[in-house]
Amino acid sequence: MTNILKSIRQKFPPNFHYLVRQEKNRIDASLASYFQKSQKKPDDIYFTDAEKIGWVPEELPGIFLNETVEAEVADALAAKNGKAIATDFHFENSREQLLRFELEHLALKNPFYLSKGESRMLWLLTQWIKQPEYFIMGSLNTYLSSKRTGQLISFFEQLNNKSIKNPTVILGIGKGESDHRYAPLLKCQNWKVFQEWIE
Repeated sequence: MTNILKSIRQKFPPNFHYLVRQEKNRIDASLASYFQKSQKKPDDIYFTDAEKIGWVPEELPGIFLNETVEAEVADALAAKNGKAIATDFHFENSREQLLRFELEHLALKNPFYLSKGESRMLWLLTQWIKQPEYFIMGSLNTYLSSKRTGQLISFFEQLNNKSIKNPTVILGIGKGESDHRYAPLLKCQNWKVFQEWIE
């Protein structure tokens, strides 16, 4: 078990989701430092102890490897199932996942030509699909429109069905950022607000 994962588990136990106040996106800084020191990159985490952390940083760490968006999603679905190569089944399911996040219009687009917001949504989707133990976003709205941010908040708001296994979600909030956009989450019993990130 990695030290950072141990610290996260101790401070943010499962069965709840968390909004964490932070300064200067400390969440991303600490995770970036961890992956750098361990000589791992976020797109490699599913082959290490850190596979239990799905991280969506403000600035993505690299480029996507496939020629289409749907192929990236299919690869994530294959990885979730322990497969090295995506099959027709994974490609069919990838369309359903893209539709779920209203990204179906990007299915055949080359990820190289995506906007920063579109790239971040694709990265988010591939991380979520792999169902890590913790799903962490240091900043929710970076490069995303108000509409898209609202869609994500609605998605996270619905993570209250305990019969379905979902990652424990941690979302960062800037110290000066208004709580207004997070009001739907603050009303949920399974969401908690923490005043600081791990030490």
